[in-house]
Amino acid sequence: MHILNAVDIPKGSIVTQRHTIDYTQYTSYMVNNDQSYLYRMHDSLNVVGLKLSDFDLDSDTIKIVDFPE
Repeated sequence: MHILNAVDIPKGSIVTQRHTIDYTQYTSYMVNNDQSYLYRMHDSLNVVGLKLSDFDLDSDTIKIVDFPE
């Protein structure tokens, strides 16, 4: 996780030609060993996520999940 922090764009450090601010809004991680997807939002140091093995990955239907912030 700390390796990805090296390429975060801090809020306010880049202003585009359209006068908008570019920054890293979230960082996400995949853990292959336990099939989990983790993420961290820009304004929080909390890492949250879910285990993909909890879902039927062979299903033909799309599953929409509300992620906690």
